[in-house]
Amino acid sequence: MITQFAITFGAWLVLLWASINLMGMLVRELTLISEMKKVLAKGSPTFRKVAAEFYKPSEEKRTNVIAFILIIVFLGVLYYLWNIGVVIAAVLIMAARIPDLLWEIKHGGVGGSKEVQADALSRSNAMIGKYAAAQNGYGLAFENFQSEKGGGLLLRLNLADAVIASAEKNGIDTSNRPEASLLGEFVVAKTREGKVRIRNRNMPVIYMLTLLVDLAALPVLWYALYRI
Repeated sequence: MITQFAITFGAWLVLLWASINLMGMLVRELTLISEMKKVLAKGSPTFRKVAAEFYKPSEEKRTNVIAFILIIVFLGVLYYLWNIGVVIAAVLIMAARIPDLLWEIKHGGVGGSKEVQADALSRSNAMIGKYAAAQNGYGLAFENFQSEKGGGLLLRLNLADAVIASAEKNGIDTSNRPEASLLGEFVVAKTREGKVRIRNRNMPVIYMLTLLVDLAALPVLWYALYRI
């Protein structure tokens, strides 16, 4: 019995890791495409020209297709090697991750080392108020720094500088609040990392529901491995 539980728990951890990453890949790309459509629809032809330098819809759609195929293949392999019960456990974990992931994407910040955080506050565009011109500050305000792990902050920082430079080159006034705010929306949408400093405090209900469903997959997996 102990051996069965140990094997089931190990398999559950592997299933958890694979299912969460595959679903994360799919949902993040779908969210990005949806958000980018809204941002681009609000912009002028000049804004869309700038955005086209950094955002390629065809590449994102290709990633979506790859993610979807990987999920189908993953579930197919589970069914082929084991049974439908293992597939159900994987689907439970994937489904539980969706609301959790959507909350993180919408409300979470970005991660970066203390050096990168300091750099974000001291770059020339920060010093002359270019970041502050946007309503969202290009997502580079201190409250957006949610973790010292991850590379989202550096990506956002570099993208913001590149977008500002390209916008100015194309005649966009990056000190104008409406213009800058739209550029800021674009940068934030493109670089969402979903870092949350304290998950169980910032998102208690969603976090607990996700945890409960993930744990519910454990007995399902045990039954599938040893009773079906």
